[in-house]
Amino acid sequence: VWMQGSMDGATRSNEPYHQRGLVRMAEMLNYERGDDFMDWLYDGDGKMRIFVPNTFFRDGAPYESTGGYNSMHVVALGPIVESIEHLRDLRPEVYPREKYPDITQSLRYQNVFDFAMDSVTIGRNFPQVGDTGSPPVYRVLPPATWHSASAAALEHAYRVFREPKFAWALANAPGWQPSAEFGFTREEIEAEAAQWPNDWNDASSLHDGYGLAIVRGGTGDARRAIWAHYDHARGHKQDDLLDLGMDAFRGNILSHMGYPRNWGQWEGLWSSHNVARQFEPFLNQVGEPQFMADAGIAHVTELRTEPVPAYDDATGELAGEPQPDYWQRRMLALVDVGPEEFYALDFYRISGGEQHWWSFHAQEGEYATEGIDLVAQEGGTLAGPDVPYGDIPWIQAHGGTQHPTYGWRGNYFTFPFLYNVQHGSAEQPWWGDWELSSPDAQSAGLHLRQHILQARDGAGQPIEVAITDGKAASGGSPYEMKWIMMHNPGEEADGAVRTQVLAVLEPYLNSPIIRSATPIPLSGADEAGFEAGAARIELVSGRVDTVFWSADPTVER
Repeated sequence: VWMQGSMDGATRSNEPYHQRGLVRMAEMLNYERGDDFMDWLYDGDGKMRIFVPNTFFRDGAPYESTGGYNSMHVVALGPIVESIEHLRDLRPEVYPREKYPDITQSLRYQNVFDFAMDSVTIGRNFPQVGDTGSPPVYRVLPPATWHSASAAALEHAYRVFREPKFAWALANAPGWQPSAEFGFTREEIEAEAAQWPNDWNDASSLHDGYGLAIVRGGTGDARRAIWAHYDHARGHKQDDLLDLGMDAFRGNILSHMGYPRNWGQWEGLWSSHNVARQFEPFLNQVGEPQFMADAGIAHVTELRTEPVPAYDDATGELAGEPQPDYWQRRMLALVDVGPEEFYALDFYRISGGEQHWWSFHAQEGEYATEGIDLVAQEGGTLAGPDVPYGDIPWIQAHGGTQHPTYGWRGNYFTFPFLYNVQHGSAEQPWWGDWELSSPDAQSAGLHLRQHILQARDGAGQPIEVAITDGKAASGGSPYEMKWIMMHNPGEEADGAVRTQVLAVLEPYLNSPIIRSATPIPLSGADEAGFEAGAARIELVSGRVDTVFWSADPTVER
């Protein structure tokens, strides 16, 4: 009865845990006619015959958010395989490989465990994508050799593949000791791990199944990384296309706002990520990498997005008009200054729609600006001086809808929840500096300074800047921090609305490392009427870096 109930969905949970439960019970029962259970597991709702190739991306990533949800897919996989093989050992005539193939022989199986290691950023963290984690708070993180997995999963991977890489993960995991079932001693694993170099994951990497670009620099405890997500997971995802994250100084500096606190929209919306969006229309987009390189002191990636094609369900043909002017391009780079010092470039282009919004936040901390004149708005919120905090009628009037359980949502949901608004615009470069306030940040003297070298529309005019305070809209917020919201209303556009933002991110300890950062005007048009980007970065050390950015390298400038 229990087995039938399980096969009928009575024990359904996050995959593949109900598959794991059924095969473990089958293992305990060890029935002579257990092939009925195995048929369900392989070809019924258990779908294990196709589970690895169809529910993991080609780089081995599971299909949900990084962290807890993706770890479920990885952690439960090994025990299912091991139970199947144990049943096969008990009754080889009932479970022949010809009928029930060895799941580990899938060409994608090893990738599952590789991805859990390959996408660790600085040997301590991983990209926060989708419904995972918590609001960004800098703290020194312990070393980590995998994420979205477990020690048991990596022990399983080593037993199956006997790869020194998996031995390295185990031997270098803090506090790891072999489990009773592992079959290898710690000394044996350490000997295998010695064959794998400690700096194996220091280079930049693309993960083009899940859609992660990770740019890395530095070595040892001075490793740093910036990353962006350019594709879509299938479950527990947020509006984070081209989101920018940063890990450095043994901790996290930039990330999204974490797991939804009450399943409201605050955490999942675009504005809780470091991204820009086009409005009217607000289209779902998908990205692709266009460049990735480690080149001396520079570590660079470039990503581009465009709308997801819409199809008519009845005919299977494209529906609606193409949108060739609707796209985004983002270039991200780490530039090494010294063994422990660096800065990052964030050059961003947005095209299409009727208006653009650009959002950025760091962490809690004292915030100061220089080079921009700000005027405090009298009352209200970012939605307007007469719009009170959390104003539902305003949300409703701007396309918001109410979920019966999780409350109001919509692309403009955030605006009446951002308050203490200051407005400005800047013809010249300006910067904002966060003195991060967590105990570890204060102890280290950690700051993040963001230089906005240029934020202009297609006519070359500066766009609007709003600096606001924000906290979780669910109430009882664990944080209150600054949001930088820049707006191109598109009123002066001749053709497609265009926005270009050239920014430099400068994390530093106690004293800045950049003396000045200024844009350089270049001759010659670039793609779609944009100006090519260039900047002069003068460091406190006296070094001067000159940066050029163009989508068309054939134009002499």
